[in-house]
Amino acid sequence: MIVVLFGESGSRPAACVAAGMAFFERLGDPGFDGMVIFSDRTAMTTIETYRANAAAQRAAAEKTNLPNRRDMHQRSAITWETMARAAEETQGRAQVNLAAKASAAA
Repeated sequence: MIVVLFGESGSRPAACVAAGMAFFERLGDPGFDGMVIFSDRTAMTTIETYRANAAAQRAAAEKTNLPNRRDMHQRSAITWETMARAAEETQGRAQVNLAAKASAAA
C-alpha cells in the first residue's frame, strides 16, 4: 500500500514522512510500503519528492523483518536518491547554460 499525504503549506517532506510513519505505526498496518506527499498550497520540487520517497523507503526497510523486502526497500531508496542527485545536477547544468547564454547575448 502506498499512501498519499496532503501536508500543510510550507511543511517539509521529512516532517511529513515522519508524521505518516507514526500514524501507520499506531495503526499497526503491516502492508505499508511508502508514501508520496503533496502539499495543499506549496508544490514540492521534484528533488524534494524524490528525497521524501527515499526516506519513506528507508523507513519501510527498517520496519520489516523480511530480508528480501528490506533489500527491496533499500534498493528503492538508493534509486530515489540517485534520481534526486541527477535532478540536482541537471538543474545546475541548466543554470550554467542560462548564464552562458545571457553573457553571450550581452
